[in-house]
Amino acid sequence: MPAILANAQNFLTTTDYPLDKCVWIGSATHSFAGGTSVVIPHPLSFTPLIKVVWSTTPTFSTTYGVGDGVISSSTTTPFQPELTSAAANSSSVLLEYGNPGSVTTAYIRVYAFMPSNINVDSPYTSSDADLFVYNSDYNYSKLYMADLTASSSVASSTEVVNHNLGYYPQCEIWYEKASTIYTVKSTFIFNGSVTNEAFIMTPTTLTMVRDSFLSTPERFHYRIYLDKLA
Repeated sequence: MPAILANAQNFLTTTDYPLDKCVWIGSATHSFAGGTSVVIPHPLSFTPLIKVVWSTTPTFSTTYGVGDGVISSSTTTPFQPELTSAAANSSSVLLEYGNPGSVTTAYIRVYAFMPSNINVDSPYTSSDADLFVYNSDYNYSKLYMADLTASSSVASSTEVVNHNLGYYPQCEIWYEKASTIYTVKSTFIFNGSVTNEAFIMTPTTLTMVRDSFLSTPERFHYRIYLDKLA
């Protein structure tokens, strides 16, 4: 790995580190009248790492991610609807929503990345997106580290990666079990313990924590970027 540039988090571009590459873009419009499960087929020959954004309007003027949604007036349900789970397998993207309340439709966009242990050709994405013109006035996240951890079924066990950047970098985390890769969502605490997969970032390390109720072997996929958190 090349030596880290001084104050590298402030560089808009550097040829020492690549920009991340989106290998597939998908979209869907989901009616809650048809249930809360959404299946979006993908054309890839592997199980991708996915990012999902969604909105209640087709203009995406306000967007939500995994584990959140439209703020609810209910004292027991913080969001209605809530995207409670986002995962991918070898053929499809699998989404689960919570109680939609009065919302009738969700507009969904999915972005996919190739896992670090996969190296195959993927379809062109240029036909699915707007024309990309590089603009040096804007920052593009630069991929510093990408890998996957060992697999374990030990509940609450951790995996630690040393990045030693000296600041809090941007990162993306997923976990894989039973041939399905899930996006890490908002963390919940029950009786002082994390009840789902989570991660902790410090200026020197990334710690990934397995579910405290885990019974199936799982491993983490992670991507750490050279760019500093805003």
